[in-house]
Amino acid sequence: MGEIIMTSRKMLSFITAALCTASIFSGCSSAAVSKKSEAVTIKCFMQSLPTIQQTELLDLKDKFEKNHTSIKIEIEDGGNKYENEINNKIQSGQAPDIFMMDSVSTSKLAAKGKLLSFDELIDKKDLEDFNVNLLNQFRINGKLYGLPEAGQSLGLFYNKDMFNEAGLKPPTTWEELEAAATKLTKGNVTGLSVEYSPAFFIPFMLQGGGKIAEGNKPSFNSEACAKGLNFFNSLFAKKIAADGKTLSRQYSVEAFIKKDAAMALGFSGDANYVISSNPGFNWGVVVLPKGNTTGSFFQSTGIVVSNSTKNRKEAVEVAKFFSEGNVQRLIAESGIAIPSRRSMQQEYTKKYPQMEAFLTMLNNSEPLNYGDDLGKLFNALNDAGTKLQSGQMKDAKEALDYAVNLYNGAH
Repeated sequence: MGEIIMTSRKMLSFITAALCTASIFSGCSSAAVSKKSEAVTIKCFMQSLPTIQQTELLDLKDKFEKNHTSIKIEIEDGGNKYENEINNKIQSGQAPDIFMMDSVSTSKLAAKGKLLSFDELIDKKDLEDFNVNLLNQFRINGKLYGLPEAGQSLGLFYNKDMFNEAGLKPPTTWEELEAAATKLTKGNVTGLSVEYSPAFFIPFMLQGGGKIAEGNKPSFNSEACAKGLNFFNSLFAKKIAADGKTLSRQYSVEAFIKKDAAMALGFSGDANYVISSNPGFNWGVVVLPKGNTTGSFFQSTGIVVSNSTKNRKEAVEVAKFFSEGNVQRLIAESGIAIPSRRSMQQEYTKKYPQMEAFLTMLNNSEPLNYGDDLGKLFNALNDAGTKLQSGQMKDAKEALDYAVNLYNGAH
């Protein structure tokens, strides 16, 4: 599950910085909340503020508070231990008014009654601008418990120069992916760079036609899922795929950037790293090659409001500000993630045409929501992958049966 956590942290860190930076250049367009005799303080718990100066943070407060004279904003930096810190605050009854949360955790907290529903406190028309897939991840049992900030999806990065020299087109099927990886593996170049982990082989299991879970019950040991994992494993067995560390790089997309690999599987947030690391690199991104069917998952992060807040209207007003167009524009312009608003997704693909593939994947993937204990599920799948790759188990079906039993406590 490491890749997913890492990517989410990158997204959270950037968005937090963007929120602060956005206020420097633009005011808030929300309608002002009615004045009170005394301003209330809304406590916001965020991931990290590594590049924000104190004066800029004060500027954020000034610009927002000029349009919302009944509100004062107090931001606390969660730093590198954000996830532990916010969980401790919630469990101890000291939850901040608003905070950032991924959609999976949002669902769990809403089920426990820890989050405020936005339904009666937000303009329904404004919600029409949000990407439906991302927005729906914050709807639990018909109620809206958060506003999405950004999303992440998977795509296939490819080196255009290597493909042109080999007379190849970007692969659209598993067969074409294997053929391209085979032809492009030569000398010091590996055809495909991809981490051997659940974050990257689950899409192949979905493309095999399988399902990862039915509610809280794992269902990934089907023949369809096994077909996808067997294909994924075969790319490594044939030595036409390798992970980043095997290629002496920290992770797979880095190997692609360094031209140690002709292709790489990566998240939309990785594209920003490609752009900034090698501006002259001739590369592109396409949707994941199709197996029996198309398939992958997407992630989302958003702003939620604690149900314990004493100032519900004001807290929602601050949450709305954090998801408005000016902040979304910064996310779009950075390329670090897919902005949640459709209007800004157009800006995103206009500036970075190659990102269209990630947006297509977002709109044609399922949410990363496989039961109440995603970490446990990923750990079981990771063990299955390790045993399959090392040859301890003969095929994917055996490995996945083992993983289901492990998840259920049989091992």
